[in-house]
Amino acid sequence: MSRSPVHSTLLGAGLGLAWGTGLRGWMAVLAGEASHFTWSGTFAGVLLPATLVGAALGWAEHTRRSGDTNRRRWTALAPLLFVLAPALVQADFVAQLRTGLGTGAIGVALIGMLGGYAIGGRGPRWAVLLARILMAALVTATVAGAFLAAAEPRQAATAPSGAFLALAFLAFCGLLAWACAIPHLPASRDLVDKM
Repeated sequence: MSRSPVHSTLLGAGLGLAWGTGLRGWMAVLAGEASHFTWSGTFAGVLLPATLVGAALGWAEHTRRSGDTNRRRWTALAPLLFVLAPALVQADFVAQLRTGLGTGAIGVALIGMLGGYAIGGRGPRWAVLLARILMAALVTATVAGAFLAAAEPRQAATAPSGAFLALAFLAFCGLLAWACAIPHLPASRDLVDKM
């Protein structure tokens, strides 16, 4: 029995919101006392795009299960909302990019799109392999960069909180990449035709 598109979209939105709240909590642990919760930054810049990306991927899963191969392809670009939302709600977003503060949104979008393509595994072999290499390099560089730039001893790789930060980051990246693979997976009827 297939879920309705509304049910799948709402389920995706709920899962996206849960993922976004977890990511924002991770960001608060990373920033420590420097973390500030704001309506524009937290709700419009993190939670709203996470909810919308989740909704788009929930809808994509519905169309994939219903055998639709064309209408869900655009959802592979949904992670770009992680860059678009902060750019629209934060007046100083471009200035933050120059200082490195806004690059996290770009990194999240890249991890989602590259990871989804790499996990989906559809397309030319060389492109899938390149996506997998780039994804591994991006995640490794991000974790290594965070530890090298650790401003406090609690963020060091050898500290329990530093290990937590790394593990949580990998979990969030993995979940996002896995969800973003949905637009690249074969439609259900493709699977039936191959059997």
